[in-house]
Amino acid sequence: MTGIWFLLYNILAVPLLYLTFSLAGIFNRKVREGIRGRKNQAAKIRGVIDSAGTGRKKILFHCVSVGEWEQALPIITKLKEYNPELFIIVAFFSPSGYNYVKDHPCIDLKVYLPFDSYSAAKSFLRDVEPDLWIISKHDVWPNHLFAAGKLNIPTVLIDATLPENSKRLYPVIRAFNRCAYDNFDFMFPISDNDKDRFHLVYPHPERLMTAGDTRFDQVFNRAEKARQSEKIRLFETDGDPVFIGGSIWPPDEKHVIPALIKMLNKYEDLKAVLVPHEPEEHHLRALEEQMNSASIRHTRYSRISKTGEYGEKVVLLDTIGMLAKLYSQSDIAYIGGSFSTGVHNVMEPAVLENPVIFGPRHLNSFEAMELIKHGGGFTISSSTEMEIILERLITDEKYRRVSGQKAKELIYKSFGATNVIVDKLKERYGFISGDHTDRDNYPV
Repeated sequence: MTGIWFLLYNILAVPLLYLTFSLAGIFNRKVREGIRGRKNQAAKIRGVIDSAGTGRKKILFHCVSVGEWEQALPIITKLKEYNPELFIIVAFFSPSGYNYVKDHPCIDLKVYLPFDSYSAAKSFLRDVEPDLWIISKHDVWPNHLFAAGKLNIPTVLIDATLPENSKRLYPVIRAFNRCAYDNFDFMFPISDNDKDRFHLVYPHPERLMTAGDTRFDQVFNRAEKARQSEKIRLFETDGDPVFIGGSIWPPDEKHVIPALIKMLNKYEDLKAVLVPHEPEEHHLRALEEQMNSASIRHTRYSRISKTGEYGEKVVLLDTIGMLAKLYSQSDIAYIGGSFSTGVHNVMEPAVLENPVIFGPRHLNSFEAMELIKHGGGFTISSSTEMEIILERLITDEKYRRVSGQKAKELIYKSFGATNVIVDKLKERYGFISGDHTDRDNYPV
């Protein structure tokens, strides 16, 4: 049966995916950049690996983009602590993740994951020759799994999620996934509910272990740095309530901005920071036009940093890499993506004691659902609902602080996934802790 699914995927799905990828490259700058980055990569891989010398065990990590990198980083750091001689390779699918990670001391090689053709996947894995392949979260490409199985490369899925509405559970796709996922050597779901759903697509229940989400560990570390770092001065006055819209997209703004404008006009001391997911000029101008139409005083962060003239009501962030620090200075957060593809990272504002608001598409985020359950998160589906919850959080300081504390407590009680995963990896693959037992003798 596996052979039939393999043929169907490569005859029907792969050509369609390749055509879509190629056409997207014509119109989309990021896709185009990713295509260019994959060219002539094999020579770079062999050059770096050959110069590293023989005898070093190699672990390949795959992260589709920035979020998955943040999940993998605590694992990478801990593995390097146990065995500094490990050769760590990180493969990204998206240029966003590839460009975000700069010369990290724990990484020996950074590459792009090839397009999911069986020949490209097999050639890539032969070039890298990993002793272990670790995939972060959910970016699972079937031909890469089939190739890893053929080459006897143990493959592990960490921070594994499988939402109840996932297309991976559709009957035909589920049957295909059982064949592809059979090539995983081990999986670490983030929750017992995810573990139960993985039973439907992974034929080795004895190799499933609930570990939690390593992002909680990473978010805590980032929060501590944010608290200790120098404050980013945005407004002339301190102590006023600050709303932050983090990683927002136009579909979010359709519901958030009208409610926010009403609150800004109604409460003179309220301030706001708006952070587009991609701070491109057309997006910033659209936000400025809305502020101008409502006579809301606003400025861009670049102007503040150049002139020292602080914002009065609204600051538009036109740079990247500052969001985590800003959550330490805000009081209420809205997180974008939840009116389009799915909510972005809700944990960073939560650990910094922000009540977190987001839209209806949040089933992709286990943390978002937990925040709602514990009273630290709020979901909205319209501008009216946004206005109601925002006004209560602005006017009821006790309610705001209690909600923020509940959000923080949820993150604090969820630590420990990194140690659970690394301890199991050490037990299962001895070379991680310096035991150079032959890989063929590891338990499977």
